[in-house]
Amino acid sequence: MARTKAGWVWLSSIVGVFAGGDIVRGAATVILAMGDGKTAAKAIDAWMTANQPKA
Repeated sequence: MARTKAGWVWLSSIVGVFAGGDIVRGAATVILAMGDGKTAAKAIDAWMTANQPKA
């Protein structure tokens, strides 16, 4: 899920800039990093799709 009640997952305080990995979670395992990457990719795709310019 890319959007929560609190807002967009992985979105930083700068609109359109996403954060992930060690900067979000701190030092973690490769398995967690891979999972975070997949989740972040889904969130970025959802955010970009929702923020397409109107034609």
